[in-house]
Amino acid sequence: MRKRIIFSFIFIVLLIFCGCQKTPEDAAVVNKADGELERIIKGPSASQQTIVTEGNGKENSETNDVITYLEAWTETYEIPGLKCEINADVIMPAINEFPVYKVRQREFDTDSVEKIVNYFTADATGVRETSDTKEELEEKLVQAKRGAYMWDDNGGRWEPYEGQEEDIAELEKMIAKAEPEVF
Repeated sequence: MRKRIIFSFIFIVLLIFCGCQKTPEDAAVVNKADGELERIIKGPSASQQTIVTEGNGKENSETNDVITYLEAWTETYEIPGLKCEINADVIMPAINEFPVYKVRQREFDTDSVEKIVNYFTADATGVRETSDTKEELEEKLVQAKRGAYMWDDNGGRWEPYEGQEEDIAELEKMIAKAEPEVF
């Protein structure tokens, strides 16, 4: 018991003396206000960028920025039974400035809607309603008559399901009213 108390006392003393360190004289500086942090966050502007190929660095005399681009990306990944090889050319755009678009909210009028519809349907050969056609309803009826497919130890089988008769009757009514697909 006495050994435990002495060991505990020594351990506490060691923690106190070894766990503390001298308080620094200067305050901690997160941002030195020299603009370096802001420059890193913004990155080099379009006028400061230098495009270099083949992985060789080229230094811009104005900004001392080095930007490296590769002409090709080649890598190989392998796991047992699978090998993935990447061999792709890297093509960088020849422009340094990109357009910025401003979007504002507005209400559509008939002319605007017609322009949009004509733009997206210029090559369309036909348009149909989004409801099911007679042919699609007939396919659903065949599936409803089969029932639900149930998996078991032998692979599976078709079985009747709850509400099957109502689904079949509803589909038969819809087929009677449906017209063939018209464009």
